[in-house]
Parts: sequence; structure tokens; C-alpha cells
Amino acid sequence: MPSYETVVYSGLYEGIDLRVQGLRSHVKYEFHVAAGADYHQIAVQYEGIDGLAIAPDGSLEVNLGAGRGVIRDGAPYIYQEIDGRKVEVPGRFCLAG
Repeated sequence: MPSYETVVYSGLYEGIDLRVQGLRSHVKYEFHVAAGADYHQIAVQYEGIDGLAIAPDGSLEVNLGAGRGVIRDGAPYIYQEIDGRKVEVPGRFCLAG
């Protein structure tokens, strides 16, 4: 069975690609948004959980339920490249539904 360190979903949304990378201790995902693309298209859905909450530090708390604990998805780090430099852009998780 083949295994992959990185998987890229090109065109997941119009003008937006998703890159998922398996690291030793966690999975990292990145949305790459092309200039002019609408980032509002991006949505992440969890199934089989007991709830979601946004922690004071901006991370997403995923309650796994049934005594399985809570995992955290770190606060979004958002930037755009300007003249070869990463310039941070404010952003946050939003709960919907």
C-alpha cells in the first residue's frame, strides 16, 4: 500500500488548492488561495464528534466525546506574499451551523 507525505487537492474550490502534509505528531493542512479568489469558499467539517469551540488563543477545540478527550487545531496562520516577504493577515476560525 503506498503512503504519501504530502497530498495536494488542486482546485478544491475555485482558485483554492488544499495541501495536506503528514508529520510525525500531527497532520498539517494549508489552503493556498490564488490572487482574487474568494477565501469565503473555504469550509472544514467534522463528523462523529460531540462539539466544537473556539479557545481564547484562537485555536479550534474539537470535543471527540465518549471520554476520548479534546484535540486542538491551532489558530490559523494567514499571510500573503508581498515582494517576496510573508506579511501576516489577521484571521480566525468561525463556527457555522
